[in-house]
Amino acid sequence: MSKHFMVIIVKNNAGVLARISSLFCQRAFNIESLTVSTTDSPLISRITVATSGDDAYFEQLRSQTLKLSEVLEIYPVDTDSTVIRELLLLKLRVTDQNRDQIVSIAESNHARVLSEQDHCLVVEMTADPTTIDLFIELMMPFDFVEMCRTGATAIAKGATSFHPDSISK
Repeated sequence: MSKHFMVIIVKNNAGVLARISSLFCQRAFNIESLTVSTTDSPLISRITVATSGDDAYFEQLRSQTLKLSEVLEIYPVDTDSTVIRELLLLKLRVTDQNRDQIVSIAESNHARVLSEQDHCLVVEMTADPTTIDLFIELMMPFDFVEMCRTGATAIAKGATSFHPDSISK
């Protein structure tokens, strides 16, 4: 099984996310990551979904989602020609003995400390999902207080766009 990403361009209508997630649930498709945001047009929203499965599974998911009236277009994401990022916020309990080690690991992995208060550090990392997973593994020996991460979002490299010219603004 491999991870697949897709960008779904939808009409910015109330309930569109509920309809899409309901379709995934009804068809027993698992959503591993989901982000929704507005676009440069107030009429259009963009949903980035990550799921795992073989190519046939992904194609079935894509064709079922395209049947929804709010869905304008679906773009399978080619990870080689796309920048995929996600945000991690990680709060760790620190002591005098482990603080420098935590900060060193964070900095060497291009994460940064946002806050240090009440014996806790809040660390921020923006990276591709695999790098985030690896960073979390590096931090596992320490005392997690809280962790949250956004879903993945994607934008095509170069002149390619996930926002077709045919969609009016």
